[in-house]
Amino acid sequence: MGAIYTEEQRERLQRHIVDLVRKNGRMTMPQLASATYASHDSIRRYLKMLVSQGEVYVVSGKGIFLSERVYREWLASSARKARVIRKPAQKQGKAGAQPYDRHQNIICRECRKSEVMKRVLAFYQGNFQEVML
Repeated sequence: MGAIYTEEQRERLQRHIVDLVRKNGRMTMPQLASATYASHDSIRRYLKMLVSQGEVYVVSGKGIFLSERVYREWLASSARKARVIRKPAQKQGKAGAQPYDRHQNIICRECRKSEVMKRVLAFYQGNFQEVML
């Protein structure tokens, strides 16, 4: 059973949650739970109250934000970062990173041809006699 909070403790926890989100820009439920030393259920309950009051904006799977505008800015900046990371890989061409081609993977081919792998494959294919020899 969870702790029973007084009205003053509830208000203090709600203010603390809003202050943490304001300070960090974005928080997740586990981060809030560890920062406030409250249970996940308590955090969820107080977040529900804060959302109904319009204090915070919760996006499932993304985190807790101060407002929808802050969430959209965070989303745009994370998309911009993803584009920046992808661009250098695309410009590398032949000398850079190549897409995975399992038909040209020499390491896998060498591994499959090794004696140990032949025994493992024989065992799983039901050729127990070959393995025992």
